Amino acid sequence: QLAAMAKSAEEIKAEAIELENRRTTQDFTSEDAAEETFRVLYCFHCATYAFILQDAQLFNLSRRRTDDSFIIPIQCLKKHALNRKEVKCLRREKGLVERQFRWSCSECELVIAYQSCDWAETPQYFYVLDTAVAVSPATV
Repeated sequence: QLAAMAKSAEEIKAEAIELENRRTTQDFTSEDAAEETFRVLYCFHCATYAFILQDAQLFNLSRRRTDDSFIIPIQCLKKHALNRKEVKCLRREKGLVERQFRWSCSECELVIAYQSCDWAETPQYFYVLDTAVAVSPATV
C-alpha cells in the first residue's frame, strides 16, 4: 500500500508541474483598461462631430484673455474632423497683429478653432472658440 501511495504522490506532483507549465489566458474587460478618458465634442450649430479630447475636460481648461478661447494642449487633441478654412490677421492691443489659422466644421463651415502657427507646422496649442462646441449633440 505504501508503494501505491508513493506512486500517487508522484503522479500528483507531476500533474502540478504540468499545470504550472501550461499557458494561461487572461481576459481583460473595459474595467481593466487604463484610466484614459475620451470626450467627444460637437459643432454647436449643426451637431456634427468636431473633435476628441483625451484626459481633459473642455470647461476645466485654461482660457485666453484676448478672446476667451479654450486652450487645448495638442497632446490632448486626439482626432478632429475639421477643415482648414482661412488665415485671419487680427489687430491686438499695443499695435500687435495676430495670425489665426482657422479650422471650421466639416458640415456647416462654422469656425470652431484656430492655431497660431502655419498649417505645415505642428502647433503646441489648439484654441477652441468658447461658443462653437457642445458636449452633446442633444444640447444643440
